[in-house]
Amino acid sequence: MLMKFVIIPNKENNMQQQMKMRSITYTMITAFAVIFVFCLNLTNQTCIPSDKDTVTVVCDNIVPVILPSNITQVYIHIYSLDIHFSGRSFSHKSWQTVAALDINARYKNEYGGITVTFGSMCFSKLYALKELRIQGVEINGFHLYSFHKLEHLQKLRFFECSYLNINSVIAALSHANITVDILVLEDVSSANTDKLSINENFYDLLQKMKVTSLSLRKTIFKINQFQPRQMKTSGLTTLDVSQTTYMFPNHVDLLTLHNIFTSFFQGLKTLNISAIPVQFFLPDKDFLNNRIIRKCDELRQGFIQFFLLRLKNLYSNTLFRSPVIMNNTILNISDCHFNLKKWQFKENNVQYFNISIILPQNNALTEVDLSNNEMEYISPLALQNAHALEILKLTSNKLFQMESLPDFKDLLLSNTALKHVCLAENKISNMPRDIFRNNAALEIIDLADNHLKSVTFTLTHLERLKSLNIARNRIKFIEDKPLTDIQLLFKTRASAGSNQTTIIEMSGNPFECSCDSVRFMEWVIFLKQYTKRTYRCSMESEEAEINKDSLRNSKIWLCYRDVIIPGASTGGLILLAGIIILIICICRRKRKQKQKFERKRFLKDFKKGILKEQYLCQISYSSEDDACFLNTIYPKLNTTFEEILRCKREVICYGDNNFCLGRSIIDEILRCISESCVIIFVISKSFCASHWCEMELKEAHEMGKPIILLFKEEVNPDLMSRLLRTLFNRLTRAKLVEKDGLYELIPDWQSLGKSVIELAAKNYEVEQSI
Repeated sequence: MLMKFVIIPNKENNMQQQMKMRSITYTMITAFAVIFVFCLNLTNQTCIPSDKDTVTVVCDNIVPVILPSNITQVYIHIYSLDIHFSGRSFSHKSWQTVAALDINARYKNEYGGITVTFGSMCFSKLYALKELRIQGVEINGFHLYSFHKLEHLQKLRFFECSYLNINSVIAALSHANITVDILVLEDVSSANTDKLSINENFYDLLQKMKVTSLSLRKTIFKINQFQPRQMKTSGLTTLDVSQTTYMFPNHVDLLTLHNIFTSFFQGLKTLNISAIPVQFFLPDKDFLNNRIIRKCDELRQGFIQFFLLRLKNLYSNTLFRSPVIMNNTILNISDCHFNLKKWQFKENNVQYFNISIILPQNNALTEVDLSNNEMEYISPLALQNAHALEILKLTSNKLFQMESLPDFKDLLLSNTALKHVCLAENKISNMPRDIFRNNAALEIIDLADNHLKSVTFTLTHLERLKSLNIARNRIKFIEDKPLTDIQLLFKTRASAGSNQTTIIEMSGNPFECSCDSVRFMEWVIFLKQYTKRTYRCSMESEEAEINKDSLRNSKIWLCYRDVIIPGASTGGLILLAGIIILIICICRRKRKQKQKFERKRFLKDFKKGILKEQYLCQISYSSEDDACFLNTIYPKLNTTFEEILRCKREVICYGDNNFCLGRSIIDEILRCISESCVIIFVISKSFCASHWCEMELKEAHEMGKPIILLFKEEVNPDLMSRLLRTLFNRLTRAKLVEKDGLYELIPDWQSLGKSVIELAAKNYEVEQSI
């Protein structure tokens, strides 16, 4: 008998096996992840020599135990792992030659946050260390004894340590017996609630460490309440508080703070107050507008006196956000003890600088920078007795607004010691010819990025000039006279034995290669052998390099073309003008001949009596003008016609003499007008008042008869009829002038007679052509 065994699996054992498999899997995955991260960190942990020199090492995410020999500078960049610096970190003897150490801790997004801390006596083995730079947002904290035994340290710098507890650093420095020349606390504790405290302990630390240069740039600090005692003078000579934010104690007394600061900073020579709240030392932005300060004591702001009278170098940039105008102001500080040598006042929105500053006679002001102020005007009296001024920078203003003012050419008149002047980026299109007439010591002139089209100012007397920058202007080429002056300057410097020639920077100008610029091109090619610079130009709408080829093309082709084509064009124009004049003369001659022929034919036909008109002219006048007509007009004109026609025939028609008796007056008027070639109207005030005269004028005009107006006297146009006023404004006219009881005709009787005949002949030809 066969027996079958069936094994039934145990469910509990099966589940246990699955759990073991999962645990093993998770363990392996974790191990792989740890190995991966470890390997990743290994790939990020490198130390390589610098490509700039052989004494510098740059390390990423590692503090090397041993350094190569003779290394004096080490840069440690930390961004992917936590590092704690201890007394063993730099214990190997290879670290004993390091003079500069830079630790930069900044996290990268792919690695997340990191922590960098400094333990007790971590720098104690760096016997040669002179400069320590610590920077980065991941710098967290220092042990109270971190800086012990840094005996040779000269420079200690903290940069962008926004999460650092700066007061713990101050405490650690207070416990260390070290001295440094330079202490930098730049942009520290900005994200930390515990801000830097400026108190008596801080001042004591500066004195203890014998700090000569202190920078608190971009740092937020609070000024604590001081005990009313006199602060000892420190050895501080340089202070940078630019872009700082500070908090005062409640009910602060600025006068007390001024007394404390000026006592402590008695030896301060250089101060940077750029971009700090201006109300700390000025009452308002219009403090120097429409003011007259006659002596030093009238500068009642204590900090102003401190800045002007004690400092040698003052950096006061970006103090004002809204526009500032200094106009009609006199600042007389000639009785002050003035020490300032360098003054920067950039980016302050000072649009108008019309201020007269009177400095002490023996002042030592050598450098002034008023750049980036949007300044439209600066008075020549602003620096009138800055006789030692060597550098004046007025970059990025709007001084083109001064071009039309006489003050522009006198801007530098008083600064006889000036060596470097910068007027770049001012949109200046024309420099006064003699603007540098009193600046024979000039060595550098910067006029880049303006709108100059030529070098219009005199340079020949500037025998010390080393650099002239006219780059990025609108110069196509330098004309003959300015170019001659520049070439003369080169020769003068060469003959004086100058060590270097004048360098002219001209890049970025739209140079033109043409016949007019040939001499300029030759000079540029000559300069190339000294400067090794090449320039490009526009030639016939194409870009080309200024070289011998482009010079030859300009000479041979462009110059010849500019001579031949205009010459041919001029000759053609002269020929064309001659032909036109000849045609005009021929046409005029023919017209005169035709007029002469027409006149002869008309007179011939008139004398024969074959014309429908029997009279050359009819004279219409008012009855009140009978005497003038019968005694002057009729006899004079009749005599004239007899001389011209050489016949005794009656050619003048007038009403009383030629009317047929017993007929209608209107019919007779119309008949006489119809039988006359030309109608002469004698205009007078009585003529204008006569309805019969007005009717005759109207009928003659409607019949298309030529009309001549002869004025017996001055008549107001308002008295004339509309038709007469129209003819008065349109036709030329004759005029009778009474002298000594006799009438004279203007122009004369001969001209009147000829005009009648010409009008009659012309009208006759028109009728014949119809």
